[in-house]
Amino acid sequence: MGRRVQPLSCWEQWGGSRTAITDGRGKRADGTPASGRQAGAAQRRRRTGQDCLCYLGDGVAVRWGIILLMIVLVMGATGSGKTTVGKLLASRLGWVFLDADDFHPAESIAKMKRGVALTDLERWPWLDAIHAELLKCAAKNLDAVLACSALKRSYRERLAAGVEMRVCYLKGTYSEIAARLRGRTGHFAGEGILAGQFADLEEPGEALVLRASDTAEGIVGDVVEWLKIG
Repeated sequence: MGRRVQPLSCWEQWGGSRTAITDGRGKRADGTPASGRQAGAAQRRRRTGQDCLCYLGDGVAVRWGIILLMIVLVMGATGSGKTTVGKLLASRLGWVFLDADDFHPAESIAKMKRGVALTDLERWPWLDAIHAELLKCAAKNLDAVLACSALKRSYRERLAAGVEMRVCYLKGTYSEIAARLRGRTGHFAGEGILAGQFADLEEPGEALVLRASDTAEGIVGDVVEWLKIG
């Protein structure tokens, strides 16, 4: 993923300006301390086993000549708070926010309004459309937060193909989320499809698991700490 660069000098022409490059340990290549945001991102890359040769500012690191970008997937059943948390997280980080609901075709929205869950046959084109948008973000060197149910492992694998993705799972009980849905207005997905979503749900093995019942602000704080940035 990403476009090739040659990060071999202490200073690199980047985006029309001279940008300090760090060594992945919180220092610029000339030995001076990086800014807090630069050092934090460099440390985050190291702590996730992604040592980078240098850092090009604002969330863009370079490892072996490849620019690394990140997608944070906020997943969970309908009504778990994905959009609220995702928007707040993207705002906190200054990243692009993508809502998977915006990629549903009209016929799928109409079906879910009737309380009928989508089939895999209907979900695959939807997932492919989202994945195409993630690749566009990568091509533009943009980190992004994606709010998407991503219920099955195969769905998450489809979304993560060719991008660096970290998963945050908003976990709640059926009764907790059903109660939230009964109080929600203005959304096409209601309690009628919740049973089908729980039946399809395959909980992620490698993810930050968060209580859906916690406040959005608290959840975002936990995610930022987990990512070691912001």
